[in-house]
Amino acid sequence: IGKQWVSDEPVDRIPYSRDLITDGLKAYAERRPDIVVLPGSTQDVQNIMRVANQYRIPVHLIGGGITLLAGSIPVTGGIMVDMKRMKGISLDRENLTVTVEAGVFVTTLTGYFKSLSEKEQFYWRPYFTGAPGPSLNNATNIFQGINKFAGLKYGVGVQNIVSLEMVLPDGTVFNTSTGANIFGVNHWMQGP
Repeated sequence: IGKQWVSDEPVDRIPYSRDLITDGLKAYAERRPDIVVLPGSTQDVQNIMRVANQYRIPVHLIGGGITLLAGSIPVTGGIMVDMKRMKGISLDRENLTVTVEAGVFVTTLTGYFKSLSEKEQFYWRPYFTGAPGPSLNNATNIFQGINKFAGLKYGVGVQNIVSLEMVLPDGTVFNTSTGANIFGVNHWMQGP
């Protein structure tokens, strides 16, 4: 993925070894990853997973970098995959869908649509998860995605996802819903 996006230097690994629970409350021990990688594309993620799978190296994922509950502490060392470079946002105005890469924050997506409304009077906004702004949009919709206000009308977050592109442990790309079938319907309300 490029030498500049991979590091085994202690100064680069230390931030991934702790969060509020490990650092402030000392509830869990710190554990550094052996290496940190920052993919910039699906192909980069595929390459990382292929190497990890081949050599049986544990892989840990961090998204927004504000983990509060030790969920992304690399307790087995291995590779820490940080998605912050994957920030692509693409709007399909005709179908009122937005494609969001894995590293897009809730605040980034909200800011994108705020900018569209100010510049172009485009007053459409995607489902808001109710999560804190520095949370990752996709992960929050999939794993949390509960919004007390929008949930009654539109369902929980995962029900507002039309399709997903996932990289499996062996590096295979798996697409769901309309992303898997180019002749499929434009919108599937039940999500993938």
